[in-house]
Amino acid sequence: MNYQIAVGLLDTTLGDPQAHLDVKVMCALLKYKVRMSLEGLIRTKLISDVSSPLDIIYDGVCFRIAGTIQSVPEDFNVYLRTLNTDRVYLVTDSQGKPYLQSKYLNNACVLLFGQNYRTLQHIFLKNATSPHPVLSNPKPKPKLKFKLKVKKLNTTPDESQSQPPKTRPWADYNDPLIRESSNKIQHRNVQRLVYHLVGKDDMFYYGAFESLAAFDQIKTFLESPHAERGGKLYSLETRANFINALCKFLHNTSEFNAVLYDTYCHYRDELKAKNMVRVKPPVDEFTTFVPRLTAIVADKTKVPGFRIVCSMIVNNMNLADTDEETPGVLRMSDLLHTRFQDDREHSFIDLSTKKWYIKSKYTKNKKARTIVLPDNFIADIKNIYCTNVPEWLLIGKSGKPYETVDSLTNMFRDYMGVKFTDIRASYATYRHQCEVSTVGDMKKLCHTMGHSMNTVQNEYLRR
Repeated sequence: MNYQIAVGLLDTTLGDPQAHLDVKVMCALLKYKVRMSLEGLIRTKLISDVSSPLDIIYDGVCFRIAGTIQSVPEDFNVYLRTLNTDRVYLVTDSQGKPYLQSKYLNNACVLLFGQNYRTLQHIFLKNATSPHPVLSNPKPKPKLKFKLKVKKLNTTPDESQSQPPKTRPWADYNDPLIRESSNKIQHRNVQRLVYHLVGKDDMFYYGAFESLAAFDQIKTFLESPHAERGGKLYSLETRANFINALCKFLHNTSEFNAVLYDTYCHYRDELKAKNMVRVKPPVDEFTTFVPRLTAIVADKTKVPGFRIVCSMIVNNMNLADTDEETPGVLRMSDLLHTRFQDDREHSFIDLSTKKWYIKSKYTKNKKARTIVLPDNFIADIKNIYCTNVPEWLLIGKSGKPYETVDSLTNMFRDYMGVKFTDIRASYATYRHQCEVSTVGDMKKLCHTMGHSMNTVQNEYLRR
């Protein structure tokens, strides 16, 4: 999109009294060239005394991110003072509640301007300054005291210049041996690294990674705080996931420089080793989560899919040494790909036999599992969906099935104050410490949850 056209569209939106306030704030970020991502915007608060370390504070003059100050143009501050900002968060949804995801704002950006937010931000930041100042009285060029001998140009085309840039389409890297959701995560991670180096991510620009300077730039990106991440650092596990995905893509690019490939692999192995020996933070007792989870299951104002996940967690309190009564806290992806009818492709629950058939293609370890479900979990499913049982197990507020688990995991952070993976770790620790648990019991539990005993011992037991 042309820069001047984009400015005109933004001005029209900023001056439209019918435009939603959150859209106006997003447009103001673009027009006044404020370096802030949508993920950072939805975490931005106006009241500093209730913030957490992940929050960003806007005080009417600047943004405060993890103790650092990010200055903004005064024109941005002047415009925001004309808006009604009497609330906790800088932007809220149509119901006045904080956004759980930034995709809704990004969709609004695509609908209004035909471009996503990141692309528009790149256009505006690129035009932030004039690269060549105009001189009022330019000095005349000095005359040369000797004549230059003009070299006759070679009319034969240069093969090095005619070659296309070193790129591959993203479709070349779809791995049929892993889940589609895992493919999407790996693609998203590599796309972010590509965008950081190239400024666009329409293809895999592997040539941009073929230098030590690019390696240093990627390493700095992963190990330094940035405003777009709210001033926080990536965890060791997240850094390892980024580099692991990149190394996988480079491995499948046979023409990539072998020496530099080894450099990225060495960094990946270094991160993995550090992550393995790091001390895992302790988690709260599993029993402390149960009352709040039970309340959410009974709360009809909460999203049906979220209530289903909470019910699955709650109905793991019976410690009899049988698979039938302890399904374990399953992965969110196990629920995401589950239907109520067998279509011979997806996992499914048979309410009449109380059995859950999990297909191998949708599991992390590629192993199929059959689980006999507790009566209370079956009862909760029927109570939540009443007589209108949908096609899919997890249904969102709109009545449609979830495509990703992002919003569901955010709900645990917002309503429970803890990550879903920490609840899984808390449950594994809880079962391991109970006197009635045996080695056979833990083996069955690990199989049901989709883990090996070694993984549970190293990653999930946090005392």
